[in-house]
Amino acid sequence: MYFTLLFESGEGPTEIYELVFHPSPVWFKGGSTGLLDEAVCIPSHRGPRYVMGDFRCLLDNTGIEGNRNVGIVCHDLGHGNEEDLNLLMSEIKSEGFSPQLMFRN
Repeated sequence: MYFTLLFESGEGPTEIYELVFHPSPVWFKGGSTGLLDEAVCIPSHRGPRYVMGDFRCLLDNTGIEGNRNVGIVCHDLGHGNEEDLNLLMSEIKSEGFSPQLMFRN
């Protein structure tokens, strides 16, 4: 499983980032080719699972700010799992965002 996050600004355009597991969590700006040299952020722990702080890595490396709705699309392909999704949603909330699961394959 991997995740596409849609950050709604209310004015557009929507900012899109993807969390994939290659095999550790890696953040990409939406529309990238998926090459590691185009990654926005690679969390330093390099383990195969999502850990608290991985969303903070994205925030620290982009201009994204809190108090925004975040749509989450779950994709069947990839190495992520339910626990990764639950931790991601928990951290999104703790950072002042409102996550909403929009679509799940």
